[in-house]
Amino acid sequence: MRITFQFNYYVLAKMLFVFGLINSIFYQPASAQPLEWQTANAKTIGWDSDKLAQISEKVNSNEFQKLTSVLIAHKGKLVHEQYFNNGHVDYMNDLRSATKSITSLMVGLALEHGHIKSVEQKAFSLIADKQEFEAMHPLKQAITIQDLLSMSSILGCNDDTPYSLGNEERMYISYDWVEFVKNIPLRGFAPWEKRPEESPFNRAFSYCTAGSFLLGAIVEKTSGLKMDAYAKKYLDKPLGIESVKWNYSNHGITSGAGGTRYKSRDFLKFGELYRQGGQWNGKQVISQKWVEESVKSRVDVRENVEYGYFWWKFAYEVDGKKYWSYAASGNGGNYLFVQPELELVTLITSEFYNSRQGHQQSQSIYSDYVLAAHPKHSDPKK
Repeated sequence: MRITFQFNYYVLAKMLFVFGLINSIFYQPASAQPLEWQTANAKTIGWDSDKLAQISEKVNSNEFQKLTSVLIAHKGKLVHEQYFNNGHVDYMNDLRSATKSITSLMVGLALEHGHIKSVEQKAFSLIADKQEFEAMHPLKQAITIQDLLSMSSILGCNDDTPYSLGNEERMYISYDWVEFVKNIPLRGFAPWEKRPEESPFNRAFSYCTAGSFLLGAIVEKTSGLKMDAYAKKYLDKPLGIESVKWNYSNHGITSGAGGTRYKSRDFLKFGELYRQGGQWNGKQVISQKWVEESVKSRVDVRENVEYGYFWWKFAYEVDGKKYWSYAASGNGGNYLFVQPELELVTLITSEFYNSRQGHQQSQSIYSDYVLAAHPKHSDPKK
């Protein structure tokens, strides 16, 4: 029944397109609620609505698969909102590792509130007792909050290889996740790998979910609050977010590693929060300084890809101009892109889990359709 409904909706949309009415369906978001989004019509303010409509066409032709939503905010207003497959306005998206960018926010709040002294503070000193910490290898003792935030610690933790003893899948099936991270051995460097001193920013990237979980545990321990409760008080309430689902370890620690669920409109707010320098509806929710620090490039990942504090940075070229966008990113092709120069925030949610194709698809949607449809590029006069 649902397949028939989607098919008929698409046919109806195509018919309306012939009569010039497609804009009223695809580019007029629903009325905003209090603390929700102000809205605007994309086509009226200069967006290439035909280019945006191609996203829907490619979903219906199955060229784009397992996509659940595409939302675009321009100059603080929601200008484009589409849902596909399982997605709908109240759907709780499993955003996987995009959660890590929220964990970055939580660390920023813990710093502002004085629970953590600085990003240079020794991470294991905050989670281990004194005797246990002093028994650790000096290199492990030296690991800082900043090292974990930038995925560049000396821990032998690499989610991109199943052979890594710190791989996240090993943590998930262990009894005590905090103890698991404490016991991860130190990292070695194969002859073909660049060492930190040979790398840009003097750091070597290694994607480590276990480190993000540990930071969440540190926020809980130092603040005395469960991280979900901490987020509810200092993030969700100011942003008008009412529904969030977190994951937890076997010992009940809120997981800052991944799998948090948000409605699309709600998660889009975090992008606008960052675009506005930590403000939402004129209220300073997180300091502008932390926003700037967390999206600053800290590690070189590969060509045109860098990393901050649990925020990715990607370079895109549109009409011969290069743009750097920063993004929260998660398995399945989930992306929250922020492009301050274009006053643009874009959310793409997708359930193309455990496949590189999900990431490639969402990257293509953002670069080839969203950025290309932006008024600056769709109107030759601009």
